[in-house]
Amino acid sequence: MKSGHREIFRQTILIVGLSLCMTGLVLAGEGPDSETCLGCHDDMEATLAETNHSLGAKASGSATVECVSCHTGGAVHVDDPSVENIGNPTTMVTPEQLELCISCHLPHIDAATLGLDPHIGQDLACSSCHQVHGNTESLLYDSEGAFCSGCHISAANDFKKRSNHPLLEGIVNCINCHDLSSQMEPNFGHGISANCMSCHPETQGPFLHV
Repeated sequence: MKSGHREIFRQTILIVGLSLCMTGLVLAGEGPDSETCLGCHDDMEATLAETNHSLGAKASGSATVECVSCHTGGAVHVDDPSVENIGNPTTMVTPEQLELCISCHLPHIDAATLGLDPHIGQDLACSSCHQVHGNTESLLYDSEGAFCSGCHISAANDFKKRSNHPLLEGIVNCINCHDLSSQMEPNFGHGISANCMSCHPETQGPFLHV
């Protein structure tokens, strides 16, 4: 593991430990209630309604999801509305964004995936794959993982070759084979052999040798 990757991994371990110690605390930030925020940002509530981040939903312990749970600086912003004085997780550096997100949940760094996720050490933040204000399944940019090709260019090009998986036709997608949540495999091709057999049963045998 390269030194830079080790440092990010070390920071991740530290953040996880601190987060576990904070379990049960009220995790929302200080500032105005969501009703005040919606007075100006009334179009934002609908982008959360069908997700676990819907306003008023239960978070860790007794905390509920509010705008200030993710957007810091609300107390100043309500008196002086400006993009300069309100926190936006998508513009945070990776460690800061990770620390904010894991105050409620631990994506890809729980006991089953710790040290195995190939994205660790790549300076990828939660917002590299997830959008909060999108009302999408699992908060992914799209539920079929088309955004994966933005980084995995060579893999995306392989699917354009002849006699390959019909990704371009939409018959399969990245997430059909790669599940990046709590799976103990380095590339998260969870149960990869079983996955293959579900489409290619003729390859599973048993084969009689005579």
